[in-house]
Amino acid sequence: MQHAEFIRFLPNIRSDRFTEFDFLRNHQWFTIYFSYNMFYLPHMDWEKLIEAYPENKEDILRAKMIRGQVGKGLDGLSIPKIDMLKDENTASGILNKDKIPVDDISDICKALWEDMFGVLPEWDTKGAIRKFISEGHIPEVEVEDEAVVHILINAAVKEYMNLFRQHNKDLLPKEWQEGMCPFCSSYPKIAFDSETGRTLFCVICGHNWSFPRIKCPFCSNTDHNLLGYFEADGIDGVRVYYCKVCNRYIKVIDLKTRDAKDPETQDILTLEMDELAVKEGFKGNL
Repeated sequence: MQHAEFIRFLPNIRSDRFTEFDFLRNHQWFTIYFSYNMFYLPHMDWEKLIEAYPENKEDILRAKMIRGQVGKGLDGLSIPKIDMLKDENTASGILNKDKIPVDDISDICKALWEDMFGVLPEWDTKGAIRKFISEGHIPEVEVEDEAVVHILINAAVKEYMNLFRQHNKDLLPKEWQEGMCPFCSSYPKIAFDSETGRTLFCVICGHNWSFPRIKCPFCSNTDHNLLGYFEADGIDGVRVYYCKVCNRYIKVIDLKTRDAKDPETQDILTLEMDELAVKEGFKGNL
């Protein structure tokens, strides 16, 4: 799709909007989105994030500390093996989420909360964890710093699911053409394009897999007339690919023009693209 075509499809987008838009001034939106995405991966480029968002250095360092503490808390946790596929005849993932030890993760969250604030949490840790596992988001809790709750639950659940996947990696299919993760059934938020093809990244368990470029990962639409993308001046090597059938989008990093190694770092470094996509009416995977 040429630039003129997707400008016609998105008439509110102007090139000057991208160069003049100071996304991080919207601190409330950034804090909510940032806390949902800053979590456990050990190769997260923290220095690059601080360089990009110096005014949010405190939030970044806090997220780094929580990630490290969650990792230590999970060190001695027993990770079960999965005996069989949940359903060999469907595209569902192989993870039975009922096997996630909510009690153990809750205990870790409570201990970390007490370390940070000197008191045990008054909010329902188990309920928040179950809500996140089943619905992909955390319920509102009445605390002074709700962002810490988001970071803590995200880090604990996702770190565990990453370990769970690694412990059961022999069950992952060698070939997978679905948009959802073959391990945990979650949908991707970001992908990398290289000379060899497109790779999707799961935001929950950390798995990655190859996927066709001309196909929507959310509804499997392959009609190129109903698929498109837009990009922004001043943000090199990043495109938002959208689908007119399901109205969803995914960010894609072009490795030929952008130096990128860690998808989670890139996800946070390209928050402006999420803001623009959401403002134009597309649904992401927040």
